Amino acid sequence: MAFEGVSFGYSKDELVLKHVSFHLPSGRVLGIVGRSGGCKTTITRLLFRMYNPQCGVIRLNEVPLTDMHLCELRQRILRKMLLSLYSIDSMLPG
Repeated sequence: MAFEGVSFGYSKDELVLKHVSFHLPSGRVLGIVGRSGGCKTTITRLLFRMYNPQCGVIRLNEVPLTDMHLCELRQRILRKMLLSLYSIDSMLPG
């Protein structure tokens, strides 16, 4: 997954994310922490395409999210999340 120069605002006049870029290699897990109002939920909503960024691009396996069907995108993300949770659970004792 990659965010490349992503900017987003719930209104056009007030951006809450400004030129955010990061790359998460396949198979890695990302934890997002921060204070209330720190855009954690916004990033998740952008990843699930509940919103589209005003500028920049979000990619999954090098493919822009806007090129994917919503159902396929959401199934792929949820599948990865469930597999990650299963791996973490199998490492815990008892």
